[in-house]
Amino acid sequence: MKIETYLIVLLSGLTLVIAYPMEPDTYYCGGKPADVYFLVDTSTSIWGIDFLKQLDFIANVIEIFDVNPDRTRIGMGLFANDFYPQFSFKDYTNKSEIIQVVKKTEHRLGGTYTAKAIRRMREEAFAPNVARQDVAHIAIILTDGKSMYPEKTAAEAKLTKDKGIYIFAIGIGMKISMSEINNIASESEDPKAKFAFHLADFDALASIQNILAIKTCLIVPKDQPRCPTTKDSDIIFAVDPLVMGDVRTNIIKEFIANTADQLDVGNNKPIRIGVFINNCPSSKDIHLNAYQDKYALMQQLRSNDHVIENHILRKVRRRAFKRSNGGRADARRLVVTFLDGPLENPKDVFVEAQKIRKFGADIFVIAIGNEVQEDELKVLASGKPKEHIFRVTNYETLKTAFNDFVDIICEFL
Repeated sequence: MKIETYLIVLLSGLTLVIAYPMEPDTYYCGGKPADVYFLVDTSTSIWGIDFLKQLDFIANVIEIFDVNPDRTRIGMGLFANDFYPQFSFKDYTNKSEIIQVVKKTEHRLGGTYTAKAIRRMREEAFAPNVARQDVAHIAIILTDGKSMYPEKTAAEAKLTKDKGIYIFAIGIGMKISMSEINNIASESEDPKAKFAFHLADFDALASIQNILAIKTCLIVPKDQPRCPTTKDSDIIFAVDPLVMGDVRTNIIKEFIANTADQLDVGNNKPIRIGVFINNCPSSKDIHLNAYQDKYALMQQLRSNDHVIENHILRKVRRRAFKRSNGGRADARRLVVTFLDGPLENPKDVFVEAQKIRKFGADIFVIAIGNEVQEDELKVLASGKPKEHIFRVTNYETLKTAFNDFVDIICEFL
């Protein structure tokens, strides 16, 4: 006996009902291992009874998954004025227990601050020390209205997808902006691989639960480097907290972590990344061979505090590419440094930069803001300025500029 699942989609004022015949034995999906996170709108516009329908939908989708620590893990958060995490991938491993927790979730009230919720989900729920790094990362977002800041929502969704997280976006009701739902959702060249849904009302959630679960089960991990290469490259990032300050240094460290996430990084990979922070000898630099994979590097960048000394390029020249610190004799050598104003001792810095270049390394400069001196940039950077100087207008822009920077250095890897 075949069971038909009906998908109700509202397009240009017309309600389409599409039947998907499925064999009963395809309903239970073991699939590949995955970490699946439900991000659920709990704003004031959603009535209590409709909020419960969302919870029933989530419980029914979870029922289809093969939930256990080695297969599918589940997390869940709510959003309105803020992001309200309910449980993480590590909290529960028993399917029945998860479903009970889901059904007991309390309805909150507030606005639709979707951008904030997506950002915190990405940073917290899918943090390297929470989500597994060798499985598919999937977010399922349910909402009934336009977000408070659609442009920010689209930007945060893009950052999330760039990190390798697949997003299913489900818009419910007549107040939905389908263009925003499409901006949130992942894309696919396969027209059958649908990530965006628009349902007429909350009752229609039941019509897509099996389809959504099956699609989720078929997703494979997304960890393809932005610029694949087989040539060895050693990249050193040089950061000076004495000049930048703690807040800006943390933004730079996050930028480096996101850059590493786009590359094929690791001790047994083509690319190794080291990070030298201008600090006292007792503090830890990150050498090229410090971590086996990029995820441990990213976690360290996001958690490590550093103290201060001086002359970061001198330290890079003397220590960074040593064999004992992971340097490889035949690897391409790149040094990336950051400037947001005039150099304090430009002559000394230029001497160190020249020595680094004689050592066979290219120097790239990331220029932040409009207070950087053009003549200093041209002396500090290697080669043609257009190829070795990467400019951003401010630190806020730097947060999302890592893909563009990766595209530039890919030419040299």
